[in-house]
Amino acid sequence: MIYETDIVSALSKQIKAKFGKPVHTRNTKEGFKEDCFFIETVDPQVSSIGTEMRETSLSVRVTWFPLGRYPQKDLWNVRKDLEELFFLGLKVNDDFYISYEEPLSFTQTSAGNLEMLMSLHYIEDLPEEDGEMLEELETSIKEE
Repeated sequence: MIYETDIVSALSKQIKAKFGKPVHTRNTKEGFKEDCFFIETVDPQVSSIGTEMRETSLSVRVTWFPLGRYPQKDLWNVRKDLEELFFLGLKVNDDFYISYEEPLSFTQTSAGNLEMLMSLHYIEDLPEEDGEMLEELETSIKEE
């Protein structure tokens, strides 16, 4: 089964490997002390499809917080690198790869941060339960 934590962990590892910058998953009131990325999930929805499948939809927002002033060109380069890194989808692990429900979306905030939004949707088979099958039960009804 793939959970939000698996998705955030995969994103964190890939971003850290590409950029060499810290990746945070918890916001802080004090703000960040260095250039970094922040990952948060938005509107996760989980439902069952019958008794055999699990359907998950969620959006993930990745924000780059540059400290100080960066030339616009640097922001464009971060955007380009994020796009190249996740253009074809998200590799969660060796056995699970998620393509996007919608195109990647990029926004530059008024504070100068860069936000990337990815909408994910995937369906998984539920693991089979290791239980014994019920045998035929005999019942009797007493009439009063």
